[in-house]
Amino acid sequence: MGKNKNAIKLYLEDEQGTRVEGVLFEDGEKFLNKKSSRNKFNLLYYPKIQVYNNIKQLQVVVSEYFWKED
Repeated sequence: MGKNKNAIKLYLEDEQGTRVEGVLFEDGEKFLNKKSSRNKFNLLYYPKIQVYNNIKQLQVVVSEYFWKED
């Protein structure tokens, strides 16, 4: 996502099933290469209220992430 493809939209779900939309500012190809087949990671993030077309939605901005081994 983004003009320079340096933002990734994530749909996150915790172990209790709570879902939230997130964004990570990193090169998309780089992220996918590191991701491989892994789907679980720990996050450091901060919440942000995203407003689009006058609709407010909670979004998390991911600062750091660490892949978990299954």
